[in-house]
Amino acid sequence: MRNTIKQYVKNWDICERTKVVRHKPYGLMKPNEAPDRPWKSISMDFITNLLKSEGDDAILIVIDRLTKMAHF
Repeated sequence: MRNTIKQYVKNWDICERTKVVRHKPYGLMKPNEAPDRPWKSISMDFITNLLKSEGDDAILIVIDRLTKMAHF
């Protein structure tokens, strides 16, 4: 049994590298178009479950993707 386990562990790397690909080929990567002026492209996120302050427990964050300026 010891020799069987030793042989199995020895061949593990070979087994991992020779697995058959079971998905479609990946497409070509296309970079996102860069915005040409501030606030043309934004991202938004919420921070939730904060301690209550004046009855509120969340913050909305809006970030400009060009300048990285943020409004909270």
